[in-house]
Amino acid sequence: MILADNFIRDDGVRSIARALELNDILESLWIDDNCIGAVGLQVLGDSLSRNSTLERLHLKHNSFQSLKPLLHCTFNKRSLQSVANSNHTLKHVFLNC
Repeated sequence: MILADNFIRDDGVRSIARALELNDILESLWIDDNCIGAVGLQVLGDSLSRNSTLERLHLKHNSFQSLKPLLHCTFNKRSLQSVANSNHTLKHVFLNC
């Protein structure tokens, strides 16, 4: 799904995140060139920790300054076992480097 360049902000990401939690089809999501900040990134990360199909996430050119909220939520560091038992299928995150 391509939602790039739509002026999506943190509030809009909440709706996308809720949909991702229920998603069992979508494998790629493009949300490049929006206005997603740290709060939106954390909400997105929370939903990705419960998603079982998304493989590619495009996040280039947004407003967040750090990937820490996404990494913390998606790759829970409480224990290696919790990571191994989690439902992660996300293989690629595309960023503007």
